[in-house]
Amino acid sequence: MFEIRKEQMEVLGRHELEKFVVRMMAHLREDFADYVQPMSDEQLREFVETGIATSKTYEVVDEDDVCIYIECMAVYGRDFDTNPKTDWAGSILRQTDLDGFEKMKRVLDGALFRAGE
Repeated sequence: MFEIRKEQMEVLGRHELEKFVVRMMAHLREDFADYVQPMSDEQLREFVETGIATSKTYEVVDEDDVCIYIECMAVYGRDFDTNPKTDWAGSILRQTDLDGFEKMKRVLDGALFRAGE
């Protein structure tokens, strides 16, 4: 039997985070090209890392939910959570009685509703 030390867990966590960042960058380049095309790889990496950090402040931490959060940033702007034009999304994200999954589900529902306007 072996034991994983805290330092080893941190390294594993950073490795998984890096893999997510790389996957997310490729996803945005492929599926959201119109929105991220002008960004260099360095700018896109910073964009994704900002999305990860900001989503965490709203307790949106599951990988799929963080992905949706970053997609919303690409479509509505990196400040979609605080921008008055998308205050509907920010008010959902700030609700403390919802988990990250429910928040992103409601944001997606709101986005689909508004797409028809």
